[in-house]
Amino acid sequence: MNALKLYSLTLSGQGDTDIKFVEKDSWDWITALMKDWKTPCPESVLEKIKEEQGEMFDGAPNITRSTAHNDAALQVPAYKYGKDLYASFYNAKKAFDFVKEYNVEVIESYNGYIY
Repeated sequence: MNALKLYSLTLSGQGDTDIKFVEKDSWDWITALMKDWKTPCPESVLEKIKEEQGEMFDGAPNITRSTAHNDAALQVPAYKYGKDLYASFYNAKKAFDFVKEYNVEVIESYNGYIY
């Protein structure tokens, strides 16, 4: 079986940790923001944010100049692998279990902050 290729985001702070796995379009936007904080959010990522946030989404991610890539990492939704199941976990064991069960190949990883 082919591996599911995802990217990991580990965000920690304020006593919390969120480990989530995202698709390439989200990863590419986060890394593009490291070079240019004004990089627009791709439509494919906007659609995922809209789906996850529903009525709470105001039409654009909240991105600030000095923390653009971290702001994006906080806002992009995790990979959706079921009707209401997202690959977002609050501890490493559950994240590792997901990787094993769904044959995930982690392409690259990002460490950021919850604020």
